[in-house]
Amino acid sequence: MTKKLLGILGGMGPYAALDFAKKVLDLTPAKKDWDHIHTVIDNNVEIPSRTRAIMYNEASPVPGIIKSIGRLAAFGADLVVLPCNSAHYFYPEVESHIEIPWINMLEAVAATLRMEGLKKTLVLGGYITVVRKTYDKHMETSYLDEEGNGIVYDIIEAVKLNDSSLSLDLAQKLKKKIADHRETQAIDSVLLGCSELSIQETLRNIDGLKVFDGNHIYAAAAIKTCLD
Repeated sequence: MTKKLLGILGGMGPYAALDFAKKVLDLTPAKKDWDHIHTVIDNNVEIPSRTRAIMYNEASPVPGIIKSIGRLAAFGADLVVLPCNSAHYFYPEVESHIEIPWINMLEAVAATLRMEGLKKTLVLGGYITVVRKTYDKHMETSYLDEEGNGIVYDIIEAVKLNDSSLSLDLAQKLKKKIADHRETQAIDSVLLGCSELSIQETLRNIDGLKVFDGNHIYAAAAIKTCLD
């Protein structure tokens, strides 16, 4: 069987890209080294901030994303993944300018949640994912209030700084906000809709709710595409 060469465009953030690459290894049904998927990672930390591009009208990440995907394609990648929910806001601007397919994370995650028969999912994510509600056209969603989302943003930044003690403390505060939210909203699940949240292990278990790791689902979708 000929496997496709998978390009991983990271740097958004860099730890999240490594977490995603590990998930690809962990989820691949491999018994020997050569059973794994050939991957090429461009951990490009120089791509401008997706959030600042929207909040402050700063430099767009689109040219950098296009350039890095082109670099991966030149290396031989057959397809590319971007383990960053916020980057997918710019998907329509990028798609027509690249030579290889970009697997859409939003579509892959939503398809998995729909198959689970869930009614309403609380989306935890970064500024763009929450404010621009990028998952809304794909599934039924719910969001925390401004204070709750502020805690989520702080967790994301703590993970980017590799500050595990701070992110753990914030995660406990977030769980309390989620419990309060559940009292007023008919949610049956939680989506960790930012790749940095995937790294915070304490968020993988929330009482009474199914928790879905967007990075895990995305990695599984990439594997399936590469092995088909």
